[in-house]
Amino acid sequence: MSTNKLSTIEDSTKKVANIQEVKEMSPFDAINSMDPLLRKVYDAEVEAYREFRGDYVMFNYARGKVASEILDNPKHGAGAIEKLSIALSVDKSTMYKTVVFNSMYEENDLKEVLHKAKSNEFNLTWSHFAAAVHVPCSNKPGQDPHEGRKEVIDFAIEKQLSVRDLTEHIKDNFGAAADRGKPIPEARVNNSVRKLNSSFKRFNNKSMSDFKFLEENFHEVVSKSEDLEGIKESLASLFTDMSVLRENLKNWVEYMESIPAQLEKEKNARIADNANNNGVTIIAVKPQVKSERSNA
Repeated sequence: MSTNKLSTIEDSTKKVANIQEVKEMSPFDAINSMDPLLRKVYDAEVEAYREFRGDYVMFNYARGKVASEILDNPKHGAGAIEKLSIALSVDKSTMYKTVVFNSMYEENDLKEVLHKAKSNEFNLTWSHFAAAVHVPCSNKPGQDPHEGRKEVIDFAIEKQLSVRDLTEHIKDNFGAAADRGKPIPEARVNNSVRKLNSSFKRFNNKSMSDFKFLEENFHEVVSKSEDLEGIKESLASLFTDMSVLRENLKNWVEYMESIPAQLEKEKNARIADNANNNGVTIIAVKPQVKSERSNA
């Protein structure tokens, strides 16, 4: 297991995407193992590095955007980030830091922060932001998950802190929590939920349309076809894929059904913590979650 401070981000991201460890390989092997889609990203990144002129902050912000899009796009396949980091000779921990950094700010907001630093005659560097990444995400409802990270950047500007001083400030105020961090920023989780919702809607609409067409035209096509074996093989392949999808959907639905109970448990735990802090004793009631499928 990696000892870098963002190992939890890396490990959790791999688990979510079911990514297998990429074996040690040379940059040449990493490039040759890329599919055309990832190779196109790699070529664009090589050009970006070639044209780099010294603005590390905006450069790494842009690199984080690219890496985030790779993580969010299953078409890139397992281990895509690892292959890209090896091919570019960029440390994986740095690449994952850029992912978090990119999710911290909208581009215009970041430019405002840089302008504020410049107005204060303070040299705000990429290393300052890399240090701020180690501040744990906020899990308070309704709060920006990056609030703490942005606050330490503002503090660094206000107090004219060097990177070393900022790192010490983070250690003093966040201790071991700064090493653990939070595996996946809350904003990325919310974004994934929205994307899944949109993807399932599009999939459902397109599948219904295709099945309706198949149902209405299948018998006519079969009666005139000269390649019945080809049709049979295509249907067998479709059935196999649908069987896998059905099993995955079953698991996903069962997981989604468990979420209300998990949220209620977390809510009760927070209520209990608040009550204990105020000297009050309460009993959390176990929620009763009905499954529509179990009553079907």
